[in-house]
Amino acid sequence: MATEGQHQYFAAKQKAAQRLGADPRQGLPSNQEVAAALKDYLEFYGGRAREQAVASLLETAIQAMEWLQAMQPKLSGALVDELANEHSPVHLHVFSDDPDTAVHHLMRHQVPYEQGQKRIRWYNDEVRTIETISFEAGNNRVELWLFNETGQRQAPPSPIDGKPRTRLDLNAVKQLAQRQQAKLLLA
Repeated sequence: MATEGQHQYFAAKQKAAQRLGADPRQGLPSNQEVAAALKDYLEFYGGRAREQAVASLLETAIQAMEWLQAMQPKLSGALVDELANEHSPVHLHVFSDDPDTAVHHLMRHQVPYEQGQKRIRWYNDEVRTIETISFEAGNNRVELWLFNETGQRQAPPSPIDGKPRTRLDLNAVKQLAQRQQAKLLLA
């Protein structure tokens, strides 16, 4: 996950088990254990290059959130969980009752994009599909998760601990970016 850009916990655990010659169906660590080990690894080995990558991702997040302000974007994912590195996309949750709002916005500004879907396990154990749109912003990838207006009330579950994903508004992201810049100055 730290070096190959793998973002799916299950796939990463399966690959690690195969490399170690272990049974990929038994004895795998929890996602919380993987996230804790990943965070330690990134903090220990990431160095200044990781800190700069995180600063760049946060700047991209701020610019994208300002640009998409009509859809009330919220930052979520690896940046919020302190697990981001140069392979991480900027995850933004956007909200509109018209499912084509984000597509029309990108088309109006002639931004090339890719549409996709994410399948996630919901709180009641059912699998839900979330529509996504991805685009490049400078050297970083931005991934929009599309929700209707009521989607603001309940964030999807975190793959790490199953609790609601943390979502940050623009002001909180700006504060996070300021703390990241301070880290860079001290490094």
